[in-house]
Amino acid sequence: MLNNPNWDKNLTPVSIDDFIDWLETKDPAETYDYQNRLGNCCLGQYMAARNISWSFGGREDGYAKACTKVFGGIGFLHQEPLAGIGFGRETFGDCLKRTKAYKKTHAKALENA
Repeated sequence: MLNNPNWDKNLTPVSIDDFIDWLETKDPAETYDYQNRLGNCCLGQYMAARNISWSFGGREDGYAKACTKVFGGIGFLHQEPLAGIGFGRETFGDCLKRTKAYKKTHAKALENA
């Protein structure tokens, strides 16, 4: 792994459409913990599936970059689809619904993601 230039490269471009495609492969009733800070939250599981490191520099640097590519905006500002209203246990099915709705209402922010 030392000095491997391909270590953090993923084969699928990270985008809201790819995130939706990934969510559609998940069991809609399966839950995830939005508050998990070890990479087992919804976006952390997506990142792992796309071979994206959780941390590039700081603990949440990889998360912030992935969040920006998926939801547009800057870092953590647009992650409502992940959190829901409970900010705790959420289902992948509910996240999929929120993400599709977010895509429709935030098309402008996603243009430059």
